[in-house]
Amino acid sequence: MPRYSYRCDACSSEYLVMHPSDEILEECEKCNRSGFLIKLVPRPLYKIKKPARPRKTGQITEEFIDESRQELHQQKSDLEKNR
Repeated sequence: MPRYSYRCDACSSEYLVMHPSDEILEECEKCNRSGFLIKLVPRPLYKIKKPARPRKTGQITEEFIDESRQELHQQKSDLEKNR
């Protein structure tokens, strides 16, 4: 059963409630007032992993240039062999 977060504007309390998705809550569990509940947007349950060692833009660019240079040398040597 899904969990939903609610906030009551009357008593300012926030809480989680488990109920079917087709059910609509109208009364606050804390203050028992109707018409003041707001269903909150759920937060994502995942975390973005950061790289172990952050690289600077200059490092990324240098790595790309080195890799491209090696590929170019390989292509030149392949062309010379095919002549």
